[in-house]
Amino acid sequence: MNKRRKFEQTLSLFNSDQQVALSEKLMRAQSLTDRIGILTKTIADFTIEQEKVKSTKDIRLIIVAGGLVTVLIVVALIYVLKRKKG
Repeated sequence: MNKRRKFEQTLSLFNSDQQVALSEKLMRAQSLTDRIGILTKTIADFTIEQEKVKSTKDIRLIIVAGGLVTVLIVVALIYVLKRKKG
């Protein structure tokens, strides 16, 4: 995939506030090099933020799954111990 297409796909994920802020930064830029630098930095920051959100969601899922497994093990142990006594 070429760089332009990658830029376009990432920019399409921006919310309206992010798009407005980016447009303002690009309008203030003095040269094409400045604009490319702004685009690159903005997309890099956005990508990093998305990875952080994804990591946080993954960690929450792991914690919830671990908690459920722990509860199931405790319930199974209680069931086995009650069967042994009775």
